[in-house]
Amino acid sequence: MKIKKSSPTSADAGKVKQLKSVLQRLLRESQAVAAIIRVKALIAYYKGLDIKTIAACYDVTEKSVKNWVKRFENEGEDGLNDKPRSGRPVKLPPEQAAELKAQIEEDNQRVWTARHVYLTLVTLFSVCYSVKYLPQFLRRLGLSFHKAMHELVRKDSEKRREWIQARLPAIYA
Repeated sequence: MKIKKSSPTSADAGKVKQLKSVLQRLLRESQAVAAIIRVKALIAYYKGLDIKTIAACYDVTEKSVKNWVKRFENEGEDGLNDKPRSGRPVKLPPEQAAELKAQIEEDNQRVWTARHVYLTLVTLFSVCYSVKYLPQFLRRLGLSFHKAMHELVRKDSEKRREWIQARLPAIYA
């Protein structure tokens, strides 16, 4: 299918109006930026801009713009949304993730380091995540992750020694 655009017609004006309402809906629903770019590119197309110019403005290929036009012509508004994409399957099912979250929240007096979360995942669920991924993983569970402040621990070495000898073994027990 060869797409060549000359000058805007009254039918194109109707499509521009439809696309502008779609754009407003996407902005209200805080949809993906990619869908908004597609809508803006289509508005420019139906206003008579050249595909080459549109592609340059939105930093996409001409083929992408042609595909967007074709999908919008065939599928309407539904053609503007991203199609589902395959990805890596999750290692930890939602039930086990909820169980891990409950365990962390239940034992909230403990200082949960990345190493402790990692060991818990490996021990209980036989799941191995990168330590660098753990902060992102915990945020997805609705938990926060903070790095330890080492300066505060070094302030009172006597208090620290007492805490390590008396309190820490009780926590690990």
